[in-house]
Amino acid sequence: EKRYYAGDLHAHSLESTDADPTIQQMIIFAKSIGLDFLEFSDHNTITQLDFFNNYQRNEPTFLLLPGIEYTTYAGHANAIGATKWVDHKIGQPGVTIQGAMDSILNQGALFSINHPLLDLGTLCIGCAWKHEVDPAKITAVEIGTGAGTRIFLNSALDYWEKFTAAGYHVAAVGGSD
Repeated sequence: EKRYYAGDLHAHSLESTDADPTIQQMIIFAKSIGLDFLEFSDHNTITQLDFFNNYQRNEPTFLLLPGIEYTTYAGHANAIGATKWVDHKIGQPGVTIQGAMDSILNQGALFSINHPLLDLGTLCIGCAWKHEVDPAKITAVEIGTGAGTRIFLNSALDYWEKFTAAGYHVAAVGGSD
C-alpha cells in the first residue's frame, strides 16, 4: 500500500564476519523498533542469500533486501539489491572501481557510498570514500551511519549536497552499519 516505509539500508549479519546477530535475530529486533525492511549489506559476500527464502516465507509482512557492502582500501559502498558477487580486490588484474560500479548497476542494484567521511585510521581501514568515480553512476550517499546515533550526519549531509547542487539525482540514505 502507499505509505511511508521505514528500514535500515546498511545492516550486517553473522555472514559478514564482523557482526554477531543471525538473520532471525536481526529481523526480530528490526520489527521490535518498527522497521518494515532490512537490507543485508554483508562485507563482500552474498552468502546471506542462501537463507533469505526461508526467512522471507516466515515473515511475509517484513521485507528482506539483498545487498553487499563493497569494501575496498579506498572506501566502502553499498550495492543495494545486488544478488551477484562483485570482486572487491581493486588493483588485481581487471579489477577496477569503475568495473565494480558497472557490475553493481548492471544487475539492477543501486550504488550507494557508505559513510563517505568516516576516517578512523586503522580502526576501519578504507571506511572513508577516496575513489574517483563518475558521479552520474552514484545512486545514493549514506548521510546517517550508526545504530541509534547520528554519526557524521552534518558533514555527510554536506558531502551529499555537493552532488545535488551539481544536478545529480542522488538519494540521501542511512543505516545502522
